Amino acid sequence: MKYRYTLILFFCLFQTNSQTLEANLQKYWYYRERLKNDFMVVDNNNAQGTNIPAGRRYVDEYNETVLKWGDAEGYLGMYMMVLATEYKLLKDNQQDYSETLQELKNALHAFERLDKYAEYWWRDPDIHNLPSDINGFFIRDDVGSHPDSANYILNHPNSQLAQSGINKIESDFINDDDGGHPCEMSKDQVWLILPGLALVEELVDEPGYIIQDILGANVTFCEWARKITHRVISYCQGQSDDWNIYNTVTGDLVRRGPHVHEQGFGYEWPFHFGFAEAGNSITDQYGYSSLHCGSSSTNGTDFREAARAQASFKPESFYSFGSLISLMNGESSWQSLGWWGDEFTYYEFLRHVMLDVHWYEHFRLIRGIIHVLPDISYDDQAARQTYLDLLNIAPECGPFNFYYESSGTWIYPVYEWSSLSRLIRPEDLGSGNNKSGFYSGLDYMLLHNLFCLTYENFIHTVEPGEVYVESTDIVSSLTIPSFVDVDYIADRRIQFKPGFHAEEASHVNAYINPQSSNFSYRKVIYQPQCSYVPPQPATAMASYTIEIVPDSTSTDSLNNNEKSLAQETCSEKGINIYPNPGRGIFKIESIDHDEAISSIEIVNTLGQIVFSDFRINNSIVQIDISNQPKGIYFVMIISGDQIFNKQIIVQ
Repeated sequence: MKYRYTLILFFCLFQTNSQTLEANLQKYWYYRERLKNDFMVVDNNNAQGTNIPAGRRYVDEYNETVLKWGDAEGYLGMYMMVLATEYKLLKDNQQDYSETLQELKNALHAFERLDKYAEYWWRDPDIHNLPSDINGFFIRDDVGSHPDSANYILNHPNSQLAQSGINKIESDFINDDDGGHPCEMSKDQVWLILPGLALVEELVDEPGYIIQDILGANVTFCEWARKITHRVISYCQGQSDDWNIYNTVTGDLVRRGPHVHEQGFGYEWPFHFGFAEAGNSITDQYGYSSLHCGSSSTNGTDFREAARAQASFKPESFYSFGSLISLMNGESSWQSLGWWGDEFTYYEFLRHVMLDVHWYEHFRLIRGIIHVLPDISYDDQAARQTYLDLLNIAPECGPFNFYYESSGTWIYPVYEWSSLSRLIRPEDLGSGNNKSGFYSGLDYMLLHNLFCLTYENFIHTVEPGEVYVESTDIVSSLTIPSFVDVDYIADRRIQFKPGFHAEEASHVNAYINPQSSNFSYRKVIYQPQCSYVPPQPATAMASYTIEIVPDSTSTDSLNNNEKSLAQETCSEKGINIYPNPGRGIFKIESIDHDEAISSIEIVNTLGQIVFSDFRINNSIVQIDISNQPKGIYFVMIISGDQIFNKQIIVQ
């Protein structure tokens, strides 16, 4: 992959400095510290319940501050992706990455822990039966030592959760959904973890860092990810290759998501094809047998049609297909995907969904990184700008979403970051769905790193053997190989930490140039003024944008302050839609009033057109779809020579 050095400034109405790459980097590292201090317990000894991120924290009806683990494999998988990409960016930019590797090691140990002890927590009496219990069957989390000791994790020596205000935890381990046992694995838990394993295998090339896995074998990170992948997908093949997931203790199908199929339109899609293809791509079959078995290798066409159908008519379940498609080997005979009469490659298909639906933006970047698509760094401006816009508007103090029953008002800093994870459940954006509170922000962290890897990795390789590194600060503990020349140029500081070594016949130049203004990926210290006090409804600008959505059917109820808040856009060409969410009557406004809106088309989640008008010539247009059911709708707007794709919510 070829990287470029680029520094781009964006000037917007509200926070000009937040539109810079530097500000996004500062925000990233604040999110990272916030994650470790307020959403999990990091422990190098891999104690029970540690090294697994929670999804949200909130105040319950008893006025207790709760930290909630739910479907924790999704957040653990995303955490692995964040760490793998962080490692790659730090290493490429000659920065110290030892702490990142330690966290990644902890995360992989945590997943193996959930495999190792899954049967133990289900047996009566509880007994260990190793190594046969290390088989790919896992539970969703192990946060809480026992149902009658739910706050165990708060008392861990490394925990900072109590200091941050948490006094109660909830998790799939201590609820009673599975008859008093911890919640079992399911097919969605597998596809949520696979992208994390894939990026570890692809990016964490550290042959000198040897880890002892759960079976006592010495492995590199790459091999560790392959072993876990092969073990888990092999377990999903079930009994007699029926591709059903069973509980090894009870012999029954797991309670939720047991069938490695996807139900749709009265047909069970052969989902096992995607699992096997993704697994083979991760392992590269380095000494591993193919994961295809039974009928899985013959169902590529059906899987292709399932992906097309789900993305067209049921976007909220596209995560499963997008996750596997992003990992699958695009050189197979199942490379093409039908899309409304066109034939796209897997990559083009993911890009199409990202640009047209504005959901699951990360899959396209993951595919480009894993399968090294040579042109992705030079992709069209619309795709790159989509990512940068999302990063720019992410709230400085982390995402949250609150509902005030007394006023009927949703409060969130930015609509696009108002879900537990916009990369897993974007259909919940702007709707609490009984999940209001403060969120971990792993979705922002992952998208930030994927964007940097794809578009903004700032290392120059001038020619083979010559590396040119520019940065504000350079902190290195790397070994410079023989016959490699490295130039370090920093604005402020160059620090060589223990472990830094230049081998024979290498050459290192290091100097400070305070007149330059460089930028590169590095760890920075940034602490905005933030708290976990639930925000109150407001009508004025805060330190970051708070959007207030009026509970009204009339756009005339928007006063000037509310309208300004609802816009929340750059002072350049663009489209505002307000109020959003709304009761069905919306105003669509061109920011550049010299560019009239000429066409509007609105489609529901079934792909049906519910509104269209191609004869418009106004900069402000009011539309009425109040006769449509509540839900999410996709809006395509043509203004001047640009096409804008937006989402609206009818409440």
